[in-house]
Amino acid sequence: MSAATDWSIRRLGQAYRRGETTPTAAAAALLDRIAALDGRLHACAHVAPDGVMAQAEQAERELADGRDLLRVHLIPRASPITLRRARLSPGPFL
Repeated sequence: MSAATDWSIRRLGQAYRRGETTPTAAAAALLDRIAALDGRLHACAHVAPDGVMAQAEQAERELADGRDLLRVHLIPRASPITLRRARLSPGPFL
């Protein structure tokens, strides 16, 4: 597993800017971690790898074009269903 799975949002943004990882590499590592752990934890009601990777690819293109939108690129997204299963409120963010 990539170190990106253990990094904070701030550290991940720094790694993108320094070229230490990419949004697609980080997304793939996180999807691998979900696949490895969710069978035991049952924390995710639904995982959409194709959508995750499409968003990561878009973020990568934007970064390559010089559009540093890391505040947007780094916002973790979870569906309301996933949050309800974890007994969390989606709040105003979803």
